[in-house]
Amino acid sequence: MNNSLGLVEVKGFCASIFTVDALLKNSSVAIGLEEIRNGNVILKLKGTLPQINYAINLAIENANKISSVIGHTVLEKLNPEIEKAFFRKEKKSSRGNEQIEILNGESLAKAEKVEKKKRRIVSKTIPDKTKHKSVDAESSDSKNEIKYPITAEAKSSTLERLRLEALGKKALQDAGKISEKIKTNDIKKLSDLDGLNVHKLRRAARDFDNFPIKGRQISRANRDELMVYFKQILPE
Repeated sequence: MNNSLGLVEVKGFCASIFTVDALLKNSSVAIGLEEIRNGNVILKLKGTLPQINYAINLAIENANKISSVIGHTVLEKLNPEIEKAFFRKEKKSSRGNEQIEILNGESLAKAEKVEKKKRRIVSKTIPDKTKHKSVDAESSDSKNEIKYPITAEAKSSTLERLRLEALGKKALQDAGKISEKIKTNDIKKLSDLDGLNVHKLRRAARDFDNFPIKGRQISRANRDELMVYFKQILPE
């Protein structure tokens, strides 16, 4: 019979919760918590004597990882009156002290199943209004939408506009390429390089077959370095 009671006083609420978590995972005793005014928490363990002894050793080991244990004891052959006072089914709070009964692993699993069933029943009984709202909104939008017929003239004018835009862009690109070629071909002496930035100097350097450096070396060279190389191939 579960007629033994173990008491463990743990320093700090965090340490007590950590200890209770370890007890729920590794023991089968019933657990109760009582927080007292100085911040300590009393763990109340109910079960058989071997279970209580094992649970107290486990509680002391885990509590010492975070805080410390103030004291502990075991009451064998528990008096029924003490059992009523320490293990009540309802939650009780009085002037700063709070007593909470924690279920063991099996009882906790049953309580979770009951809670899930309640949630399913509630979700079935409450209608989903968001779906109806979205359907109504779509229907109202479709009614308010005005469709204009697309005529052949509109199609032809759009195609003509796109064609002219494409031709214009192509003409600008061709003109740019031609102007670039003309600029690089016009470089005959060092004075023609005046005013050109480093990017244009690099482009001009690539157009000269006899330029001293090639490829990535041109890309890495700065303006002063490029001018030194230009002086080697161009007259002043």
